[in-house]
Amino acid sequence: MTATSEPAAVSIVTDLSEGDWIREALADWSTYSVGMIVPAGFDAYLLVRFNGSQRGFGPIGSAGLAVVSPALAQHTRAPQDCFHAIWDGYGWLNRGASALLVAEERTSLGERLRQVAFRRPGWGLYRRPWRRRRRSGWGDYLPPNTLPPDAIDAKRLHLPNRDYILMRGPLREALNLGQIFGDRVEPQSPNLLWPSDHAWILATDIDLDGTFIGGSTELAEAILSIDGVDARIVGRDDRIADLGIDAS
Repeated sequence: MTATSEPAAVSIVTDLSEGDWIREALADWSTYSVGMIVPAGFDAYLLVRFNGSQRGFGPIGSAGLAVVSPALAQHTRAPQDCFHAIWDGYGWLNRGASALLVAEERTSLGERLRQVAFRRPGWGLYRRPWRRRRRSGWGDYLPPNTLPPDAIDAKRLHLPNRDYILMRGPLREALNLGQIFGDRVEPQSPNLLWPSDHAWILATDIDLDGTFIGGSTELAEAILSIDGVDARIVGRDDRIADLGIDAS
């Protein structure tokens, strides 16, 4: 599975009770345990990481998700009906979070600044290098992305200390979510991903360098057998600080 710049085949979920089962089965954040990230009710829990450059804080990368997706698809009756939840704090999901700087060819510096990504909302570079002028309208600017057009203004799924944009669609569409740069997508894998039959859940907090998967014993065995995946069994009562995956 590879990402494309076509819109992802997902729809916004308006019935946010779809996430109630997660909220009701999470441990309190004061425990700082695996259980505050992934809900109770599964036979096995895994901590999954990936070799080399795929590691990093935040959700599982697209390459890693592509590796485990076949096993996830085989261990649910509903691979075509999954819920995709993305944390709503990423800059590209907020209006006015990005702008484009453009400079004229008056100097060599201006040439080098012809197209520069700039992350200060509401500013543009015009006529002379480094002269910044306020331009109306940038406050509503939203970088192009593959999410449904109503995603940014949709009601959020509220879980403890985190809010999410909740979408629904096939498992494979998890790789097609992200921000568009020209003809390519910078993927943004879901922070939470689960099928409608609740056979498993994949969960990553934005401050952790690792992904938790709750599911059946058979799913755990399948993931543990995948080459290139650093996976191990964990308990829901295990403390995050003891797993070596937090930002502290």
